[in-house]
Amino acid sequence: FPSHDIIRSVDTVDISLSAIISSSLLERLKEAKIKAQSNIQGDVFKFGQSNLFIFSISRSGVKFYPFVLRSGDITLRISNRDNTSPIPSISISIGSLSSNNDVYGTLQQIRLFFEYHGVKIYEEKVSRIDICVDVVANIQRLGLENNRKIITDAKKSSIYLTSDRLTGRQWGQGSIVCRI
Repeated sequence: FPSHDIIRSVDTVDISLSAIISSSLLERLKEAKIKAQSNIQGDVFKFGQSNLFIFSISRSGVKFYPFVLRSGDITLRISNRDNTSPIPSISISIGSLSSNNDVYGTLQQIRLFFEYHGVKIYEEKVSRIDICVDVVANIQRLGLENNRKIITDAKKSSIYLTSDRLTGRQWGQGSIVCRI
């Protein structure tokens, strides 16, 4: 492929924060979640220049994190456990749009958001990065319809068709996947 046909990028960045979460933020999160569960207009958490982030709270949490805030492709999962737990207090997922635009600037704004709400971060680590490569080409030009032309160790593969026309292929599953 010509180099201009391949675009390297990041699909998702997950970051774990060990932190002391202020009681005022936890109280506000509890109240906002109750409103969201009651179908009342939920509380939003606005932050940044021109309200850069407008986080809405989910009606339910996820395992270990009772509070889930979302703004676009950014998700903040916040725990109400004390800071002695081995599980991080905060889990952040930054999606592809924000990751490829300015992930460092986005993360700095998230840090400022937490600082504004009285959260003291004492450890931060990248827990996962999903990288991806986009191939910009007509899929028929790649010759992917013929399995005999493809060399792979993948145990699983899928073909995607629309009206009998090849629209995509996938090899592998789990942590290593190739999708075209």
